[in-house]
Amino acid sequence: MLKVFIVDDDAYARNDLKNMINWEESGFKLLGTAPDGRTAIEMLKKDTPDIIITDINMPIMNGIALIEYIRNIFPHVKIIALSGYDDFDFVRQSMIKGAKDYLLKHRLNEAVLLNTLRTVAENIRDYKVTEREEQHIQHQLLTGRQILKQNFVKRLIARGFNHVDEIAYEASNLELNLELKSNILIIMEVDDYSFLEETYSSEELDSFIKTVLDISNEIIMMEWGKAERFFLGDGRLLLVFSADTISSYYSVYTQLIEIINKIRKSIKNFLNLTACFSISKICPNIMEFDKYYLEADKVLMNKFYRGKDKVFTVDSMGEIKNVFIALTIEDEKNIYIYLQYHNDKQISQYISKIFDNIVQLKANHKSVQMVCIELVNIINKTCKLYGLKTSDIYSNDGNPYNRIQKYENIMDIKEWLINSYRKLIRLMELYEIDSSYSEYTKKTIKYVNRNYSKDISLSDAAEHIGVSSSYLSKIFKEDYGKGFNEFLNMVRIRSAKALLENEAMSLKDIADEVGFNNYHYFFKVFKNMVGITPVKYRKDINNKAVGNEESALRS
Repeated sequence: MLKVFIVDDDAYARNDLKNMINWEESGFKLLGTAPDGRTAIEMLKKDTPDIIITDINMPIMNGIALIEYIRNIFPHVKIIALSGYDDFDFVRQSMIKGAKDYLLKHRLNEAVLLNTLRTVAENIRDYKVTEREEQHIQHQLLTGRQILKQNFVKRLIARGFNHVDEIAYEASNLELNLELKSNILIIMEVDDYSFLEETYSSEELDSFIKTVLDISNEIIMMEWGKAERFFLGDGRLLLVFSADTISSYYSVYTQLIEIINKIRKSIKNFLNLTACFSISKICPNIMEFDKYYLEADKVLMNKFYRGKDKVFTVDSMGEIKNVFIALTIEDEKNIYIYLQYHNDKQISQYISKIFDNIVQLKANHKSVQMVCIELVNIINKTCKLYGLKTSDIYSNDGNPYNRIQKYENIMDIKEWLINSYRKLIRLMELYEIDSSYSEYTKKTIKYVNRNYSKDISLSDAAEHIGVSSSYLSKIFKEDYGKGFNEFLNMVRIRSAKALLENEAMSLKDIADEVGFNNYHYFFKVFKNMVGITPVKYRKDINNKAVGNEESALRS
């Protein structure tokens, strides 16, 4: 539905236009009205229409000035001029300035207005179709060229050319700003690109990369000139600088660092992104391109230990060692002990100690990943032992094993694992899990945590475990200090409190979801345990959320 805006200093004329047709039935939305051009401009800044109907002869700012402003600031907006019988000069000027059509006020009626609007609407639709087609063609041409460039550089990296003349021929056909000797290769890798892929669509990521390429190109052309950019995929770019006229590597390095820092600053400011860069030595001959690329690529692996938003050079970095490490039996034993006693601080310190050792040894990535997998396995085994949901720990992180592979920096992995262990301990505390309980009590807690949403009883738990109901009731109360039904209701109410944060879910559905067959009994148990009704609890949560939002806005 196209949006229309009316500008006329005559209040009666504005009112007539507003009521002359049924706008929405005719396929238009009347966005608003203004008494003069200046007021219209202020209103247009808030919501831009597709069509403006404007009087020509107005005080403060007349229609001609308004049309000229719109043509410069909002060129896609179509204008229909309104004029009196004696305003021929104004009409002529309005058409010169960019009005699409004009209406004589004394001949204006429903049919004339509708015909004019529909003609302009058709013109807008044709324009949009043409614009989309042109954009599509330009995108295809640009995409095709980028793919050809990408294939060319990947072939260079893979030593896919047999002779330098073959490279020169391909580079000339692609009109590449590339020399055949004395080049420096800089690999630029956007930090946490795999996580960006989870957050943004492929179109948005393409837009990010295009902007990064454009920013890089603008800075390089101003600061260096003879260089070429390639997108390699997965958030990685290759910048190739000609160093043929530079006297020393130190001189080249100094200038390149300045360029890199400008690129880093720009992508932070415009895109809120960071990237790591690795600089190769001067490649004397393009036939050795693969060797110098692999050297720079190897140096970039230091990002894992040195962190994000960094610049690395081949000369300044040591190699990651091929050291194999693993969790010892003693490590696992200590972690399980700290978990049993809910010792958050000791767990965090112990994991930090493990990772400090990894950093000191500079172990290879595969070895580090195996340690991380073993640490995740301990979390998962503990959850399985007590019937806890791993989804409550990893939440939106998905598969933790896949998550490990996505982290590019060891400190990020360490923090994620420490946070995961903290969540596990909070969950164990929440369900009051104690290592001193008998095996029957532990199995009962596990059974309830897994089945509380079903219609279960002490007899069901006893049958599942393989003991009598009376014995289980006795041993459970001795260990836990409360009876089975009281514990079951506590688990159900705890889950209900979490579900009450979802306003779309009815109280009856929540009661059913957490295992209460009787809605009134749910109300009674909730009030006894929490002190207020579910309705009041939900209301308090919403009020608190609104208050927090307002405080955030004020700050």
